[in-house]
Amino acid sequence: MCRNQRLPTHVRKLRMCVTGKDIFLLKSFSKTTMEDVMKKAKISKGCLYSYYKNTYEILHDLVAYYNYNILENLRSIIDKHREFNNFDLVLNKIIDTIFAEKEIRAIYALFLISIKNSA
Repeated sequence: MCRNQRLPTHVRKLRMCVTGKDIFLLKSFSKTTMEDVMKKAKISKGCLYSYYKNTYEILHDLVAYYNYNILENLRSIIDKHREFNNFDLVLNKIIDTIFAEKEIRAIYALFLISIKNSA
């Protein structure tokens, strides 16, 4: 990925995150190594480590990506319908969005477990 394609940084990082996500969901977060991500993404060790020091950073960026998408979704709903006059409705919509997709639930669960285990 790094050698042959000159993609923007955010695209390269997103591809590494998606690869990491696939492995996290297959093997579990705690059993996933940087080597696993490197091999599946077909990138060099130097390329991967130039963006991420460890799998925790990959997971963090993945959750940040999901958070961004959830907020953008909420913004469009608010703009479209002018709903959510109180905080509880906004919070419920965020929770509904997180739990709507099995994959997003799994990533958030992995993230929360990794925080608990690192504390």
